[in-house]
Amino acid sequence: MIREITKYIVLLTTMLLVGCGGGGGSSSSSGSGSSSSTGVFIDDVVSGLKYINGSITGYTNEKGEFEYTAGTEVEFYLGGISLGKIKPNDNQVWIQDLVGIDRTDTDNAMVLEIARLLQSVDDDPITPEIEISRATFNKFENIKTELQTEILNNSSYLDTAVFTSIPDITLISKEIAKNHLERSLINHGIWSSSGGNATVDYDELEPFMKIIKITDVNEIGSVSQGRELFVARWQVATGSISTLDGLGPLFNANACTACHVSDGRIAAYKDNGVIDDSFLFRLGNENGNVHPIYGGQLQTKSTIGDGEASISWTKNEVTGKIEFNAISDESLNGFNLGPRIAPHLLGMGLLDLIPVDTILEYADPTDENNDGISGRAHWVTEEGESRLGRFGWKAINSSLRTQNAGALHQDMGLTTSVNMQESCTENQSICSEQLNGGTPEISEVSLQSIVNFMTVLGVPERRIGSQESFNKGAVLFNSIGCASCHRPTMITGTSEKFKSLSNQKIYPYTDLLLHDMGYNLADGVKEKDASGSEWRTPPLWGIGIVEQKEGARFLHDGRSSTIEDAIKEHDGEALNTKNKFINLTSEDKENLLTFLRGI
Repeated sequence: MIREITKYIVLLTTMLLVGCGGGGGSSSSSGSGSSSSTGVFIDDVVSGLKYINGSITGYTNEKGEFEYTAGTEVEFYLGGISLGKIKPNDNQVWIQDLVGIDRTDTDNAMVLEIARLLQSVDDDPITPEIEISRATFNKFENIKTELQTEILNNSSYLDTAVFTSIPDITLISKEIAKNHLERSLINHGIWSSSGGNATVDYDELEPFMKIIKITDVNEIGSVSQGRELFVARWQVATGSISTLDGLGPLFNANACTACHVSDGRIAAYKDNGVIDDSFLFRLGNENGNVHPIYGGQLQTKSTIGDGEASISWTKNEVTGKIEFNAISDESLNGFNLGPRIAPHLLGMGLLDLIPVDTILEYADPTDENNDGISGRAHWVTEEGESRLGRFGWKAINSSLRTQNAGALHQDMGLTTSVNMQESCTENQSICSEQLNGGTPEISEVSLQSIVNFMTVLGVPERRIGSQESFNKGAVLFNSIGCASCHRPTMITGTSEKFKSLSNQKIYPYTDLLLHDMGYNLADGVKEKDASGSEWRTPPLWGIGIVEQKEGARFLHDGRSSTIEDAIKEHDGEALNTKNKFINLTSEDKENLLTFLRGI
């Protein structure tokens, strides 16, 4: 009698566990003698999904876990909708697994549709985990379908056939679904190469000048020529080598490598107030006006006599801030100095290939989602066209071609088809009085060769000591809000010239948009349509390599000597994230810095 009562109690308990409870109900098995394994369904973890594995039936629990017999198929359901079936091979099931593609692929149309469905029914969208209550689950019971088949036949199936009939649930966008998938990968430590096909081995001696393997042999010559032009010291016209003359007559440096070196960032601040050549200074005001004599950038050197100004630095002993002093023949009153340190050139060619639509995905100029982040696109006029700016501290150039042409013009006094006039204002006669190196001084072929060289500069692989600390730091990077501006991943568009760079998933950690960084980082110089406090989100890949170099500096004016100090200088839209960083425990802070130094 006792044995029969015990059997009854066990049976009743099992029925209650299977038939009741919210999302995360326990699983049960009516099989006998078969050992079961525990798997987990991930986007991040998803609780409340129904699963069937032979005689095993249940709902994924609060950890996304389900029971199954190893080597057998498990099918997952949301109500009557079958998401797909699969044999788990590592106790994990990702949406990508159900579709049969690589887990790092977050652009597949079918994957995004399934992700949209699951994330839209999340009863707690604040947390990364997806929680599906039984009440929400039941809303889909009357929809009997194999989801992947329906999506394959109708790309708008969810919009038109599913969510129009489900009350009180709104289908989220593909952008939101993709971002959630990307963060899920990071949260679970799944990484693809930093630069896709452009990823190269880390070379401690020359981390920023390694060329990728070029698959098109016809392009090798132009890349080689571009490298020679990049490292060359340009001469005053007329020089002994016609392709290398035309320097100045006003300039800041006589070679690209004077500012951009292969092993990191040049120490900007030298002893006794001296500033390195790698520093340049914009000259303007908040209204976008430039100096009537010197123009929008000071050139500190000249081929004859002195440059436009001599600039030194001092450290304010009260505020601890670096301050600049300019000595020039003309008064600078009413115009501000906008210091700019030279960035490293890692991954520039990949960023040049990011489609405009991809960049605009993150644009939210009026902060419609109320997250405090209002990144906006910087539309600039170049060569008579309106284009989306993406290069420079304020995203003033739209392409690698115009970025290079601008640097050659302003920093070295060299004309190209993009900038045909010498870098003098109408109030300066020096340019017309001195010989030039041709019209233009750099041919279109030479300019394109420099662009080709910079396009194929590789992205160093990650440098990870502790994978555990790195992964924890990646999670923190997302959770405190860094990823809201420093977008972890993007997909390149199509490159006709270097086909191996097409459609590559990369990890640059930038959205290439302008953000208002507040009074603390403002310099009072408006460039095109970017105000003095607006800055393009700088890419973070390779930032740890920069920090290793003695004398390295961070932020646009080099005010910070470490990554941690640079974070603490953030303001404006980044103020909330900065405060979260400051309030992290010592261990969490170190994990986050470990991550940043390794990407």
